[in-house]
Amino acid sequence: EVQCNKIYRTWIGRKSKYYLNSMSLLYEVIAALSKPSGNYIPKDKYTKIQAGIEYLTNHCFDKDIDYNEPSRICGISYTYFKQLFIQKFRKPPIGYITEVRMERAAELLSTGIVSVTEIAELCGYENIYYFSKVFKKYYGVSPKKYLKS
Repeated sequence: EVQCNKIYRTWIGRKSKYYLNSMSLLYEVIAALSKPSGNYIPKDKYTKIQAGIEYLTNHCFDKDIDYNEPSRICGISYTYFKQLFIQKFRKPPIGYITEVRMERAAELLSTGIVSVTEIAELCGYENIYYFSKVFKKYYGVSPKKYLKS
């Protein structure tokens, strides 16, 4: 509900880049709602990493995301957090974040409204060249070629 209010205020405010900022907030909500349920792990183990998963979900588009913060929040080592995370989601936290970011980038590209530079920024990448490299590795084509297909 809080996120929806932010989207509404951003949209109604009509300040510079209001459309992009509103879409960015909307994609954060979608990412939170569509996070994979993953594999079964015992409740006590899931409970240990739940706060860390929430941190990753809430901060997945941050440029300065701290991949060690979830384990600190949970009070466990990064190695153990990563092990439980992989059991649950079949990928490490960095792979999960990359997947969420790339799916969002593809969605934004398909709108044709946002430039590749802005998409990189909205997806948490400071460097467009690094974003393009990750995108190409993930989808097999550059963002510009993806846009044309």
